Amino acid sequence: MFRFFFPNRTVGANSQADCPLEKTGRWFSRLLRSDDGATAIEYAVMLSLIIAACATGITFVGQQTLDSFEDSSNKIDQAFNGGG
Repeated sequence: MFRFFFPNRTVGANSQADCPLEKTGRWFSRLLRSDDGATAIEYAVMLSLIIAACATGITFVGQQTLDSFEDSSNKIDQAFNGGG
C-alpha cells in the first residue's frame, strides 16, 4: 500500500517531473484510479456528513441554551424589580 503513495523512483533535478504540482497531480490521479482512492473518497464524504451533523447539532443546542439563559435572566430581573 505504501508503494502506491510513495513510488520508488528517482527523477533528475532538472526534470519537469520534479515540479511539486505535477507530482501532486500524478499522485491524486493514481489515488482516484485505485481502490484506495475510492475508499479515501468514501471516508471524506462520511467525514463531511459527520461534521455537518455535528455543526447542525451544536447550532441547535447553542440556540436552545441561549434562549434558556435569556428566559432565566428575564425571570430573575422581574423577581428583583417587582415585575410580574
